[in-house]
Order: sequence, then C-alpha cells, then structure tokens
Amino acid sequence: IKSSAASDVYKRQELYKSISKKIDDNLIGTITSNGIKITDKSKHFISRVIGSVEQRRNGVNVKDVLDVLQNPARLGDIRKLKNGKSQRFIGDLLTATVNPDTGVLIQVNPTTRRKGFK
Repeated sequence: IKSSAASDVYKRQELYKSISKKIDDNLIGTITSNGIKITDKSKHFISRVIGSVEQRRNGVNVKDVLDVLQNPARLGDIRKLKNGKSQRFIGDLLTATVNPDTGVLIQVNPTTRRKGFK
C-alpha cells in the first residue's frame, strides 16, 4: 500500500510540473486584450488548471486560458483586495483572474451558466 501511495504522490508531482511548464510555454510573456503582460502564475492557478476529483472541480485547457485572456467575452472591473488587485477575464468556457499590476495569473475556473453567456 505504501508504494502505491508514493507512486500516486510522484504522479501528482509530475503532473504539476508538466502543467506548470505548459503554462510557462504558452501563457507567460503573452499580452492580454487590455495590455497586461503575463509574468508569472500562482500555485493556486496551476492547481485550478489541473482540477480536483476530490473537490469535483474540472480542470481547464491551457489553450482555452490563452484564448480568454486575449479574447474575453467580458472583462471584469479591477477589484482591490487586501493582497493586491485582480481582474477577471470572462469567456464562455472559463474565467481567468489576473493581477493587473504584477501580471500574475491568480486562478481560473470553468465559467458557470450563472456567470457566463450560455
């Protein structure tokens, strides 16, 4: 049983590294529709791209994140939070949140019907 658990941890770590590299290769350095240069990503963002079976949270495609950053159906207002600013890029498939001052990708979620345009 221990080797199976260790194998699962290793697989999760490898998936995390793989997705992190995919984000670096496809998103870091790109410019959003309103001129924000994407500079980095949070650990939370990587986790949201991957998704979670336990939390019943679907993952998202990195190419879809790029699309919503460059072609959002709607752009949210800049919100000032205690840990910095955030702005939502809302599309039919997903909603991505970026810090407009630092260019850091904060999080991403599949767009719900309540927030989207379906």
